[in-house]
Amino acid sequence: VTQYERQREKIFESDEMNVVYYFKNVTATQQEALINNHISFISSKGNIFIPFVGLLFRGTASAEKNVSSEKMMPATQKVFLELIYSNEEEIKCVELGRKLRLSKMSVTRACEQLKSTDLIEMEIRGRTGYVRTKYKGLELYEKARDMLINPVQETLLIPEEELAPTAVIAGETLLGKLTMLNPPAVKEYAIYKGDIKKAELHPQEVRWSKKSGMVYLQLWKYEPELFFKKGDIDPVSLACSLSEIYDERVEGEVEDLLGSFEW
Repeated sequence: VTQYERQREKIFESDEMNVVYYFKNVTATQQEALINNHISFISSKGNIFIPFVGLLFRGTASAEKNVSSEKMMPATQKVFLELIYSNEEEIKCVELGRKLRLSKMSVTRACEQLKSTDLIEMEIRGRTGYVRTKYKGLELYEKARDMLINPVQETLLIPEEELAPTAVIAGETLLGKLTMLNPPAVKEYAIYKGDIKKAELHPQEVRWSKKSGMVYLQLWKYEPELFFKKGDIDPVSLACSLSEIYDERVEGEVEDLLGSFEW
């Protein structure tokens, strides 16, 4: 979605023309993402969304493959990430709570959700609960892929001087650092939504900002630093944050990054 927004803004700024994208196929998830971000489109299946003329027609969406009916809660995704990166055969539930800054109830709910999706096994020995995954590494990621959520709750365009020192490189900027992808002109950063006071920021309207001296700040649903790999956002979280960008170059680099990661 971000890629289409940027293309649309660039065309509007240069020619003051509205943009309508055409898709041969669009899934229900992609369709909702486009509508939620006010991106005009037409698909071969009869879906039409052109807000600047007040037009919305829902035809059919392409069938989505292996889509779970239940998405992970943020707490569940935190537990999942701790498990997928752990080298331990099993982890105590109490340790999950301590490492991930989660209450006992949140850990229990998260583990129950993962168990219901057949990704983990749980066992109580004495009065201590233990969890272990049924798969490892990339295989576990592929099994859980359609249940994972985008950790980005909101993206703001703010003056670079307002960027908190705890914000970290994110999005396509980080992907460009880790792969051969050219980074975007406007840098992207991420921070946990609870670590910043939004009222103290001065976000700009993307359409009207010249973007000089500006950066994109993603407000995350969980703390990205919990799963840092070599000082950067972990590959699974990065992949999830880019999941709504329908660009073959981005998708290809993400797949290569996950495939080459040392699980």
